[in-house]
Amino acid sequence: MKGHTADVMRTKSNNNARGFSIIQLLVTIAVMATVTSLAVVGIVRAREHIRLTNSARQFAAYVERARADAVRRHANASVQTLDTNRYSVTMDFDNTGSVTTRDFNLQEGIQLTTGANSIPFNWPDRIPC
Repeated sequence: MKGHTADVMRTKSNNNARGFSIIQLLVTIAVMATVTSLAVVGIVRAREHIRLTNSARQFAAYVERARADAVRRHANASVQTLDTNRYSVTMDFDNTGSVTTRDFNLQEGIQLTTGANSIPFNWPDRIPC
């Protein structure tokens, strides 16, 4: 009798040791695909947010530099939007007293929407109305 019980137990353990069922494999693949797709969406959104933040910081920095340049030189400087993807800054970039205009592009996929086409600064640090 003891031998018969051992044979039955060996048979049961052998049946369980065959591997995964198709359903288990499909469920595992579905879970992995869902997690991977959520990760990809999160990475894409994070990249878009970084591009937006960098473009906004660069634009704000040039607006502040133009204002400070107008005050420093007791002259005029300006920031002008050319279209939704580009803007130009007119100021003394290299502190030599010569005013130049440079165009800047926003990062890919970022658009500038503002009510003002131009932000002029004059030397008393006022924005003309």
